[in-house]
Amino acid sequence: MPGWGEKPAPSAEPDEAADATPLVTFRPAHRWWDIAAVPLLAVAATLLLGAAVALVYALLHGLSFPELRAAFDRVRDATYVVYGSQIVLYFALAAAIAALLALRGYGLRETHFQPVRGRVVFAALVMGVVLAVLAMLLLSVLPEETQRQMIEQSDLLMPETVGEAALLLVIAVLLAPLVEELYFRGIVLRVLGARLPFAGAAAFTAVFFSLMHGHLFTMPDVAGWVLSGVIFVLGMVLAWLTRWSGSLRPAIAMHAAYNFVLFMPSIGAMLAAGVQT
Repeated sequence: MPGWGEKPAPSAEPDEAADATPLVTFRPAHRWWDIAAVPLLAVAATLLLGAAVALVYALLHGLSFPELRAAFDRVRDATYVVYGSQIVLYFALAAAIAALLALRGYGLRETHFQPVRGRVVFAALVMGVVLAVLAMLLLSVLPEETQRQMIEQSDLLMPETVGEAALLLVIAVLLAPLVEELYFRGIVLRVLGARLPFAGAAAFTAVFFSLMHGHLFTMPDVAGWVLSGVIFVLGMVLAWLTRWSGSLRPAIAMHAAYNFVLFMPSIGAMLAAGVQT
């Protein structure tokens, strides 16, 4: 069985009809430039949609450009705006991936979602829970100042209402695992795996995966390095799981379970304290 991203090996048996049948060349589902093209297309689509929404809002309320800009400055850091932007971006990423595959004659199911046994998905869920618990235990033994910094950073995007909490769960448990696995393990790992040994491809993908979470940019000290290291380990496990199963389904399940366990304590504490609906 070829590894994730590898070209299928040519048959050892000679093709008796080779002279009569045109040669069919292997067409990869993804090209190397998809690594940049997919996020660029998604960001462009998100910005265009945002601009269209802003234009409609300005026309409906008779706002001038300075007034529209002032209104945007008032709400751009609001939790629902941040969550809404993330949802739109994730949908745009998924649409870009599906569109590129369709242009090449492929579908998501045949390239990324091959069926796997239920027990494999269940094992992936358990692995996600275990890894999340281990990550929380590791973070709990860090110095108090480091823990305080991480809490302050995470509180910036914590929900304040039940509706926002529901949106956060949709993003963290459904959209993020699905779309991030489609991109990082479905495209980046697949493309690099066709050019590098699997260990190298997995490591590069995990580093990219970790950097894109931005912890080193928002907390460029011990906290940022520790969180980035945890995500790197997660990325390596997800890469191995994808290669072993030959499908993104177990990786998505593990990623969803990991995120669910990490986010539920904060959301539970918020709900226990009493919040708006």
